[in-house]
Amino acid sequence: MFRTRRVALVLVAALATTPAYAGLVPTTVTVTPEGGNFRWTYAIVLPSDMKLQAGDYFGIYNFNGLLAGSGASPEGWTLSTPAVSPLPANVTIFDDPTAPNLIWTYNGPTIPTGQLGLGNFWASSQFGTGEQSLFVGRNARSADGGTTRT
Repeated sequence: MFRTRRVALVLVAALATTPAYAGLVPTTVTVTPEGGNFRWTYAIVLPSDMKLQAGDYFGIYNFNGLLAGSGASPEGWTLSTPAVSPLPANVTIFDDPTAPNLIWTYNGPTIPTGQLGLGNFWASSQFGTGEQSLFVGRNARSADGGTTRT
């Protein structure tokens, strides 16, 4: 049976006592046919009040139909595809163990301030339309170094 994936992402932000700030942001999501499958591309931006340092990450949770070995990112990032992933403190979402997560982790030099496109990140799926996905990320604010979770 054909399962579907909705193009819209749900941005999840939950901070305990600090105001919510936007961290890494997916500005566009495109789905391109690729043979009998589909490439999902996420354009990610680092906002002006944020910085990026090694260990910061973002993920697309519950990515159904992932094609093994697909996925890419700009230099300085690594992709992992665990079935279940740790979540930032105070973020609660359903992490379906039957649908892998796409977790991109930054391992490059610190980028001290944002307003910067980080590039396109992608993975391929059997499905080109569909269910709701969840975007979760963690990086630091440039002003005070406090961690932001989106």
